Amino acid sequence: MDSGPTCPLRALPPCKVNNMHAHDDCLMHTCMNQQTHHTVYDPQTQGMLRLATRHSLKKSNHAFHVKSMASSLPGFVRCWGTPVSSPTPLDVPQDLGPVVAVATRDLHKCAITATKAVRCWGRWSYANAGMPADLGPAASLALGETYSCALLESGLVRCWGELMYSGVPPDLGPVVALSARSAHTCALTASGAVRCWGWDNLRQSSGVPNTVPVAAVVAPGALYTCVLGVTGSVTCWGQTDFVPPLDLGAVVAISGGVYHVCAMTAAGALRCWGSAFLKVPRDLGAVTSVISAGWDHTCAIVASSNALRCWGNVQGIVRVPADLGPVTSVSVATYHACAVTAGK
Repeated sequence: MDSGPTCPLRALPPCKVNNMHAHDDCLMHTCMNQQTHHTVYDPQTQGMLRLATRHSLKKSNHAFHVKSMASSLPGFVRCWGTPVSSPTPLDVPQDLGPVVAVATRDLHKCAITATKAVRCWGRWSYANAGMPADLGPAASLALGETYSCALLESGLVRCWGELMYSGVPPDLGPVVALSARSAHTCALTASGAVRCWGWDNLRQSSGVPNTVPVAAVVAPGALYTCVLGVTGSVTCWGQTDFVPPLDLGAVVAISGGVYHVCAMTAAGALRCWGSAFLKVPRDLGAVTSVISAGWDHTCAIVASSNALRCWGNVQGIVRVPADLGPVTSVSVATYHACAVTAGK
């Protein structure tokens, strides 16, 4: 682990839990040290992961390491908004206990407990059907609308639920980051490549450009996929509405929603673009790298207080519970959201 590259983003408070889900999505700060390696600030561990240059990645598969969320301080899951099914997945299991991460979709939810186990609830066929009994310690979660995936501490990816979209490519190999959105899943492999699978009607899975840089974060949306490179560049493919703005500049965190993308720039500003344009509130102020873009709404954590701010067109989510308190992570679905708080 790199102890101290010079990074202009160090003043930004790190988030403590990395959803990586699409997402959903406590994502990574990126910066460059003075040597010939890129470094990525990993908010799960509040430490630096050294990513070799593209030349070094071709020589070695050991430049990347899976970092577990379990090193984060555990908190408690709180969900709010409008349920879309009954029984509603907004009802958190009473015996869930402390967790280090939560991921949410419309009909099911999953969390990583303080003991690194995966717990899911909601519609059984999506949440638990086919869930491996020998899953093992989990590092992160990625949920589609009808399936669930976990990235294990070993680097393996395991998925269950609707097999049409959840089947893991047999040649995937070790993975260091995993994310999903509606019906496709993307992984950052140990060799530095981006691999996506699932729904592919606009080539959001298969259309990875040859020009994609060494990736730090993969952020899939409903019909598109974006990659944040270790140098801060953003590349998107699939639905053409999601081409990054020409004046975007270097980016340090990104989240893919259904109809829009939101990213935090190196200057500390939050920018959103896509087919559902969402104006960022003027009084938002500085935010952490915890951003979660949903249907046509977005949530972010305010840097000064760790309070959650949400805005957009889904009122049930925009109205954050008054007693929510500080949060470390948030995951947004179509009509509701879940967060990991510091207390019940």
